Amino acid sequence: MSRGTAAIFAAAALLALAAVGIWWKRERPIADQDSEPTAAVVEVVGEPAPDSAVAATLYFPGPSGKLYPEEREVPAEETLEQRIATVVNQLLDGPAEEGLHPPLPAEVTLGGIYITSERIAFVDLDTPPDMARPPWGSKREMLAVYSLVDTVLLNFTEVESVVLLWNGQQRATFAGHLDTTRQLRPNRSLLARRSGAQ
Repeated sequence: MSRGTAAIFAAAALLALAAVGIWWKRERPIADQDSEPTAAVVEVVGEPAPDSAVAATLYFPGPSGKLYPEEREVPAEETLEQRIATVVNQLLDGPAEEGLHPPLPAEVTLGGIYITSERIAFVDLDTPPDMARPPWGSKREMLAVYSLVDTVLLNFTEVESVVLLWNGQQRATFAGHLDTTRQLRPNRSLLARRSGAQ
């Protein structure tokens, strides 16, 4: 065999080996290949998650001139204003526990919540135009006001004080005794030490 013929046979053999290698690379199982495995993306379809809720403590006027806590589950609203509004509305709707009562007459509703950059929560209460000032003593007025103030501030540490508005205006007082022209902070001395009224 001449040198030229031998070279041709050698080249043909190399080409055949290369073809077998390419075929083996393509046809062998993926697990045997050297490449990194690719994770499969699986879409899980099921029931939507239920609306989340958060715990809140509402403080209602009760016997002995104290504010009594009542635990609630309230919807976890998106914004701070919405969360505070939800809690205040539940407070105004009244307690579930017998012996406690709402802080304000049923005619009073929540007009809006406004939060300032100084962490002041303005709680705007709507009252009927012909609603007279309640003929309350100073203790009942204090319980009504701090039922609102303590419920807001002890549940939401994002705010530091409350300003009460009545139909968009800041009154000097609600029932003639307590100054509501200032920023109000929690009054823990009014909180009852037990979980419910007797």
